[in-house]
Amino acid sequence: MPQPSADPDCRPIVLVSDRRRWLAGGIPLVLAALAAVALAILRASPLLVLLLIVAALAAYSYATGGKTGYYELRQDGSIGEFLGKRVPPVLSEMRRPKS
Repeated sequence: MPQPSADPDCRPIVLVSDRRRWLAGGIPLVLAALAAVALAILRASPLLVLLLIVAALAAYSYATGGKTGYYELRQDGSIGEFLGKRVPPVLSEMRRPKS
């Protein structure tokens, strides 16, 4: 259990992600991107290639949507306030330990 801290920058932070959502959006994303590249190489209709690119962007949007992001951890261990989808500044300043 995390210990309480007076410093607001030392609060525990967790990354929550949804593997099913990543797979449900990631597979169509890869397939649409590969099909768009293949059709572009084969000099297919630019409208068809553009349609596949839009489909890939929609799949990316779905995969990264939902409740995925960084959350503050409460004292009781439950998920607290949503901090956003990008890495919080407190974590981005941290460096990995050398092994």
